[in-house]
Amino acid sequence: NDGTWVVDPKDITVTATSGRSTYGDTPSNPGFTATGLVNGQDVSVLSGLTNSFSIDRTTNADDYVLTVTGDLAKGNYRVVERNDGTWIVDAKDITVTATSGRSTYGDSPTNPGFTAVGLVNDQDASVLAGLTNNFGIDSHTNADDYVLTVTGALTNGNYRVTKRNVGAWVVHPKDITVTATSGRSTYGDTPSNPGFTAVGLVNDQDVSVLSGLTNSFGIDHDTDAGRHTLRVDGVLTNGNYTITERRDGTWVVDPKNITVTANGGRSTYGDTKQANPGLTANGLVNGQDVSVLTGLTNGFGIDHDTNAGSHTLRVDGVLTNGNYTVTESRDGTWIVDPARLFITANNTTRIANGIPYRGGNGVGYAGFVNGEDASVLEGALAYGGSAQGATQPGVYSLTAEGLRSGNYRIEYRDGSLTIGAAQGLLTAGQLENGAIDERYADRHDTPFGPRPSRLASLSPPDQGPSRLPLSFAENFIRVGP
Repeated sequence: NDGTWVVDPKDITVTATSGRSTYGDTPSNPGFTATGLVNGQDVSVLSGLTNSFSIDRTTNADDYVLTVTGDLAKGNYRVVERNDGTWIVDAKDITVTATSGRSTYGDSPTNPGFTAVGLVNDQDASVLAGLTNNFGIDSHTNADDYVLTVTGALTNGNYRVTKRNVGAWVVHPKDITVTATSGRSTYGDTPSNPGFTAVGLVNDQDVSVLSGLTNSFGIDHDTDAGRHTLRVDGVLTNGNYTITERRDGTWVVDPKNITVTANGGRSTYGDTKQANPGLTANGLVNGQDVSVLTGLTNGFGIDHDTNAGSHTLRVDGVLTNGNYTVTESRDGTWIVDPARLFITANNTTRIANGIPYRGGNGVGYAGFVNGEDASVLEGALAYGGSAQGATQPGVYSLTAEGLRSGNYRIEYRDGSLTIGAAQGLLTAGQLENGAIDERYADRHDTPFGPRPSRLASLSPPDQGPSRLPLSFAENFIRVGP
């Protein structure tokens, strides 16, 4: 979009030039002077203005007020003050005055010269050879008030300088605007003070000449993430400049980017002492650890009931610490190992009877956790080993197999089958027929395989001195001497 720059007219003060003459003379209109003209211009550019001078040879001797009259036609100047002059009709003595004025530090004003009161015959100060204004103001002249004088010896004998008036030249300080320099950093960084800038400096100067000023910058590695206002502080001690405006800057501390990972680990099914492994983070600064990452947690939910296997752990929650930004969340893995479960085939014995052995004598368990038992196992218990099909006396291996569980690592342990040699055998049927005193069958119970109901549970009887020793093997009772 276009902007507009407005060049305002220059304010000037115009003064009707004073002077004197001798009665009977016909002096020329001395015109007027102007304070504030620029670009080496003089009052000749102030068209429309004139001195009200009307002195001629008939004018009585007296003091006459001269004024600047008329309307200024050229738009580059605006008359803010009109000062009257005085005309004294007198002798041809003249008074010279160093022209006053003002400028701003850094400007290069031109020598304003001097004025002369008393010139005649349409002459001006140019006829006053030998005189000059001692003006020495340039762009490097410090802001201050300076006295100007008309120096030199007049070589034109037509005039006598009866008075030399000093002028005053004021060099004003240059108006400047200072701005605290903005910038940005990341939490944990230690940036340098960016200083400030200034608009309006002259003479190729930079902010180093603005002694007494500084940026209020106080950002360091501990400064919280966010927007921080910077100001230009201090009192300017360089008199060549005046601060007309101080503008704030903004320093943005960005959050530090971090990667957060849910810690993994492992335990065994049934363990009760595992703890949440927490988080790790890459990118933390200022000696901080994950305890500053408020709002985040490991989604760990592993306990003694958690099934064996690989479980994904995630970073849960919303980070409430504004000094960090989570740019990546990485999952962890928790492995629950199966618990060890020992299954042992129970030992068993029998007397050789010619019938091949099949099956087993049950199993024992060691290692269940969480109050569990064999009901949590899948599959069907099966037996194997050299005992299967054995008929001859001896010791045979008896193995178990067929059970499984994801939460247990099953280790089978072998049992044994012992087959003893037969020594006179009575069948259950013989016992039924009274081969042995029935009182023993009535008094003792034990597993006895398929047998008559009256002898369904027969255990070794209480053997007296008149009875033969008895031992049991499935459907048979062995009677020994």
